Amino acid sequence: MIDGMPRFDIGWPATAAIAYYVIFATAGAYLLYYRIIAAAGAANTMIVTLLIPPVSIVLGAAVLNEVLSPNVYAGLALLALGLIVLDGRLLRRLSSSGP
Repeated sequence: MIDGMPRFDIGWPATAAIAYYVIFATAGAYLLYYRIIAAAGAANTMIVTLLIPPVSIVLGAAVLNEVLSPNVYAGLALLALGLIVLDGRLLRRLSSSGP
């Protein structure tokens, strides 16, 4: 079953790419994330992170020609409604412009 230690026969370009992602891209992403938290606040930053799934679904459909079922569209609409409620700006604007 086990033939000893696995061999990692990857060259220097692959090792350099992995090192770049581990060190620079991840560190840069965290620095950007904490800067956004400082500027916009934690609540607004969390709302933005909720956009990751719908963006990946739409990109999958656009770039990879994935077929989206009606359930996906219903889920995207439900997520959009949830984001509107969580944000609260639209609801405040609608309630203040009443008769």
